[in-house]
Amino acid sequence: MDDFHDNYIGKKYTDCQLLFTATDLLFYQIKTEGNVYEDFFIDRSLFDISDYPKSSKFFSGKNKKVIGKFKDKGAGKPILEFIGLKSEMYSYTTEGKNNKTAKGVKKNVIRREINRFRLPRYSL
Repeated sequence: MDDFHDNYIGKKYTDCQLLFTATDLLFYQIKTEGNVYEDFFIDRSLFDISDYPKSSKFFSGKNKKVIGKFKDKGAGKPILEFIGLKSEMYSYTTEGKNNKTAKGVKKNVIRREINRFRLPRYSL
């Protein structure tokens, strides 16, 4: 992951910020003049973009579930808000959907009790 951070993201996107890391996760805020999804498609040998809508011109199922490939958590949609508290405890919002992860907490508790409005936010 260090190689990906230093030699791909760091060189390709000079205006980016690493927001959060976990064991197998990197969350970035990337500011670019170009289209980051097009970049991921061009460099698709590094990415699993199989969660993108099949109707997207950037969809590819080639690296689906391949170990070592990086995945876009937003599945081709911009992440509008991100909250990262600690490793394996984070929340992010895409257009119309809020995704929450809290390792070690029961799913029904996450769904009912963890509210993004109660947590400090980093709006993108």
